[in-house]
Formats: sequence, structure tokens, C-alpha cells
Amino acid sequence: MAFVVTIVDQNDKGIEGLRVMLRFVEPTRGDAPTMDTDENGSAEFEGFDQGEVQVFVDGAECGVFDYEDGETVKITR
Repeated sequence: MAFVVTIVDQNDKGIEGLRVMLRFVEPTRGDAPTMDTDENGSAEFEGFDQGEVQVFVDGAECGVFDYEDGETVKITR
């Protein structure tokens, strides 16, 4: 299962080098490994079952989203 978080600026340009962490809402699932955004502002997470996740960017919570195969979440900073 692949889930992509893309971080963009106010001009919709991807921001490279931000640290993205996913925390599964279901307490027994814990956290996914932390990933850094690439040159397009994207961090791709794979190998997890679907479910709700809190998304953190550089330590700041950015909301709760559904982790679904092929889903891309765009966050503007």
C-alpha cells in the first residue's frame, strides 16, 4: 500500500527536505518511519494497511487523513 504526502508552498511548488511522520490513530498501530520530502515535496510511505493517520511535518501536526492505497495528501505551508 502506497500513501504519498506532498508539501507545497503558497505558489503550489513542492518543498524539499521537510520531515514527515505518520502516526496511526488506532493505538495498537503506532508510527510509520519518518521520511523526508524529495525535490517535488513528496514523501512516499509503503507497506502499511489502510487506516486513519495523523500527519506531522517538522513536528507540527497537519491533520488526520485516511491512509489508502494510491492516496496523495497535499498540505500547503
